Amino acid sequence: MRSRMMLTAAIAAFTAAGPVAAEVGYVLPEVHIPISNTDPITGSFDVRLSVSGAELGLPASAFAVEFSVDSTDVTLLDATGPANALFNDGAVLNFSDSDQKIQTAQDLYSSNPGSAPLANEKGLVTVPFSIAAPSVGEYSLSFGGLNELADDLGSAYTLDLSDTGSISVFLSGDFNRDGSVDAADYTVWRDNLGGSGAAYAGADGDGDGSVDSDDYLVWRDQYGASVAAPGGVANAAPEATAFCLAGLAGWWGAFRRRR
Repeated sequence: MRSRMMLTAAIAAFTAAGPVAAEVGYVLPEVHIPISNTDPITGSFDVRLSVSGAELGLPASAFAVEFSVDSTDVTLLDATGPANALFNDGAVLNFSDSDQKIQTAQDLYSSNPGSAPLANEKGLVTVPFSIAAPSVGEYSLSFGGLNELADDLGSAYTLDLSDTGSISVFLSGDFNRDGSVDAADYTVWRDNLGGSGAAYAGADGDGDGSVDSDDYLVWRDQYGASVAAPGGVANAAPEATAFCLAGLAGWWGAFRRRR
């Protein structure tokens, strides 16, 4: 009787708590790009794993990643293998035919049958990008619907895909982000002198996470500069075609059937 009461209490507590949150997720970056002119921008960023709790160290043998940027001003190039990669073997496959969408996958099992342990901050892919005619503003990154991560038996982990990212382009020394470097930006620097925080936040002009005399020099050297802001809301990224969607979905189905 006592055991039954304890079991009933445990079930009630679990029900009240609701479903267990996913402890494995994909993470998009926050990219900050200070500019001093309108020359084309090139760069790259990583999509990474976030792993905690009981999932740390569990096996993974394949993944698929899909995300997009919300503006046709940004071109996303084919994904490649990152530093500190989850998988050190196997080719990174690219399926997308849209310059604003990444659809990519990697299968450790087919190239080197086995798996790699899940670890926090491991890289999934590196994505090069370019902005041909940059203007100050923020371009948003968000995950799509074809994201998967499989264990060594082909079973999918529950993924947290709530994270979003961005590529922020701003004029160097423009601490209030109004598109011009003027006396108002000096005031922002003066009022935040000695503070610290995220890279390029507030009056951190050199991206070292602190506001000091070096950031004053950034403001002084850029004084009088201006860059036009975008004329309107960023253009929506075009939808991927049925062909490339079928390519990634078909790859994932074939991967599971091999098990």
